[in-house]
Amino acid sequence: DVCSSDLGPSGDRSADTTFDVAVTLYDRYENVAVDSEALVTIHVDAFCQANPCNGDSTTATAGVALFPERAVRTAGGPYRYVAASQGLGETTGSAFTITPGALASLSLDGIADLTAGATISVTVRAADAWGNAKTDYPAGSGPTLEGTAFVASPACLACEPPIASVSATSG
Repeated sequence: DVCSSDLGPSGDRSADTTFDVAVTLYDRYENVAVDSEALVTIHVDAFCQANPCNGDSTTATAGVALFPERAVRTAGGPYRYVAASQGLGETTGSAFTITPGALASLSLDGIADLTAGATISVTVRAADAWGNAKTDYPAGSGPTLEGTAFVASPACLACEPPIASVSATSG
């Protein structure tokens, strides 16, 4: 039967991190199958429920199949790695959760055609490099948007710039 000693991460991990997945093969007496060079395939169970999943494969060396620098970039969970080897069965690792990575971008929603003097509502969205929404800011340290937008009069396009400086920071 396929068994594991380190089948994926445990607990919370950031979408920015990588981790190694090691699958250890055991014989029927629960000894490491050091002579095994079986082909082992792994996949993350949550991703295979909605999509066909072929997973990644490698050959075991001395009874251990190593999948270095694995990553799950979609925040959420619980996720679990599943390992399988033909004729040896399947095993599922411990549950883990992925949290958003470091702030990578700010985007603005709600800006459309502007009318001079009109009030507008703008939503600032913060995301990590993988598109996961960032919501984990301590009070007062979240993203800020500063600046003033000017709309030029059609009669005087050279009078003032159409848009003045707008800057965004991550706090």
